[in-house]
Amino acid sequence: MGTEMWQKMQQGMGYSDEEMAKVMADPHRRGVMEAGPLMVRRKIVAEVVDAHTCAAHKAGTRYIIRANGVIRMEDQAPGTTMCLSALAALAPTTQVIFDRCAQGQDPKGNFTYHVHCPDTGPDCGGFGTALFKITVE
Repeated sequence: MGTEMWQKMQQGMGYSDEEMAKVMADPHRRGVMEAGPLMVRRKIVAEVVDAHTCAAHKAGTRYIIRANGVIRMEDQAPGTTMCLSALAALAPTTQVIFDRCAQGQDPKGNFTYHVHCPDTGPDCGGFGTALFKITVE
C-alpha cells in the first residue's frame, strides 16, 4: 500500500503521527488497515425480517453497518431507531465479517446469517423481539 493511501487513512481516522506509527507497528492492526480498501467497498446489511411487540424495530427496516463501525438507516423515515439489545446482538456477527475482510476474504454475496435480539418477548418476561438477516453487499 502506497504512502499516499496511508496518509489518507491517517487523516480519515484523525491519528497523530505517533498513533499511526503504533498502528503500523502492530501486524494485526496494520493488516486491518491494509484491508481497508476492500472493507469500504462492502456494507453489512442488517434487515429486520420479523419484529413482534418491539418498540424500536419494524420489519423491512435496513441498517447499514460500514467498515468504520458506523450504523445508518438506509432510506428510512425520520425517527427510525435502533435499540441497545439489537446492537449487542449484531456486534459479534459484524466483527466476524470485518475479520474476514481483514484476512483478505471477500464475504460479499457469501455471507447470510440471522441474529435474534436477546429480548425474550412478552410471553417470557420481556417486551418485544426482533429478528435480523445479516448480508454483505
